[in-house]
Amino acid sequence: MEPETGFKLRCELHGHEEDVRSVCVGEIGIVTSSRDTTVKIWAEESATAYSLLHTLTGHSKYVGAVAYAPPGFLVGFPNGAIISGSFDGTLVMWDVGTAAAVHTLKGHQYQVTAIAVLPSGDVASASVDKTIKLWREGKAAGELAGH
Repeated sequence: MEPETGFKLRCELHGHEEDVRSVCVGEIGIVTSSRDTTVKIWAEESATAYSLLHTLTGHSKYVGAVAYAPPGFLVGFPNGAIISGSFDGTLVMWDVGTAAAVHTLKGHQYQVTAIAVLPSGDVASASVDKTIKLWREGKAAGELAGH
């Protein structure tokens, strides 16, 4: 007999055409990224259902990392932001309220593997190119190399 875990499946989200590569959760709901080159925002409808709110397109290759910043946390994003990183080496900063791409950040030579929103309001991104880049207000602000 298996021990009781207390966890059970609440619902399933169907919508990506390829496998999901990353997930983050915030007050807006659930954000997913996929090999289908899209980012999707899912809004909670009930305790057992989510609906697709937006599909964000703009990357040329699969999206492997995603992060969320709450409203007003990042300069220029009063509605909040989603930051996505792709195999194409770019990050895109999206306005949550309009679902529009506000900044496309270029600087990595290879795929972006991780994104973090820092307490300072900067964004950090890691890549297979062995760098961590820091971004401030949509522009490069620093680099850590040699990892």
